[in-house]
Amino acid sequence: MIAMMEHLAEPWGIKDAESRHLYMNDMAYRYTNTPKKFAIEGKFDSEFPASWAECEEELIEHDRRTEACHGRVAVIETHFWFGQDSLTPYVSEKIPLYGDGGVFIGVAWNARLLDTLSPLKYITQQKPGVLTTEVSTDLFTRSELDTLFLLLQRLSTKEIARIYNL
Repeated sequence: MIAMMEHLAEPWGIKDAESRHLYMNDMAYRYTNTPKKFAIEGKFDSEFPASWAECEEELIEHDRRTEACHGRVAVIETHFWFGQDSLTPYVSEKIPLYGDGGVFIGVAWNARLLDTLSPLKYITQQKPGVLTTEVSTDLFTRSELDTLFLLLQRLSTKEIARIYNL
């Protein structure tokens, strides 16, 4: 499994049944903004030299949900991934791992950018990106972008007017 993860372009990692990290591919190091020289083996999330380490409780809860449902669990994790200075939502999937006799031994996890629609992407004819009406543009006001967003959601002008109490 590790040999496969090594060559993937998305962040992938493995944690044991106690939520200690066992492995992360190069992209996972970049995604979590973890220094490459930091030895992750056996470390809990709170031991990482990264700002997301404060979210350990929630991350462990995702691991426990994966164990309890015996299946894949997907959550949206919004943080300063890849060391960026803006919050970015990623879909993090956790997949349960089982050993001999069906005993739960940990989770494999991966992350990918949450890819949804944004009005500005339509306006500039770019491919869809992250859902937001928080953009800096001189082309439209914030209110105009919000209205465009609602139009793209196929709301009628009467429905939009009701939202704005007009």
